[in-house]
Amino acid sequence: MSAAQVNAFEAELVALNAILRRASGVASPVGFSVETWGHLAGYRVREHAPGQPARGALPIAGALTFGAFPIFEYERNGKIVRDDRGETALLQFAVNDIGPGLLDSGNVLEWGGVDRDAFLQPMPNGEIAGLPRYGDGVVIARNPEALWAPLPMSGALELVVVNRRGVVSDFQESLEKFTAQLAAVRDPAKRAQRAKAAKDASVNMPNPAAFIAQME
Repeated sequence: MSAAQVNAFEAELVALNAILRRASGVASPVGFSVETWGHLAGYRVREHAPGQPARGALPIAGALTFGAFPIFEYERNGKIVRDDRGETALLQFAVNDIGPGLLDSGNVLEWGGVDRDAFLQPMPNGEIAGLPRYGDGVVIARNPEALWAPLPMSGALELVVVNRRGVVSDFQESLEKFTAQLAAVRDPAKRAQRAKAAKDASVNMPNPAAFIAQME
């Protein structure tokens, strides 16, 4: 990725931002503050993704996000304070970056939390201004039908394998943790230390014998 490419991509986001700023209600907002911000998408390397394109083979990706934050007024120390730092629904314009959670409505349960580019193909949901809508998103592309690449069954199953390995690893870690805790409970030296600590503390209890029995 060259500096010229980054500058050209930034120019596209700035142009998109200008369109937003010209929109009715945004140019002269009343009752809310307008904020926009952009970012570049990162390149994620996955060990379980054979054939993944190299960094330089992919177009620059990123997004421009728009938010209309409501303005609240309240009194503090006798003065009226205006605040627009609350939460609001955001509108995101993703450029060259369609990934899990952007347009699809759900996850594949057997894939769990595996980091991946694969996702369930979203179903068409009508049109907006002649543009195809998928879920809550509208797609602007030269050929919207070319957005989806089929995932072979072997690739889908490989994601299941990666997820299962993670589950096994988590259980193994828990087993090792509880095994170490059990060994500490059964260790004679540590049992003697706990018994002595309970006996020393029992002198401050109303019923020392009962306290020692409870601790045991």
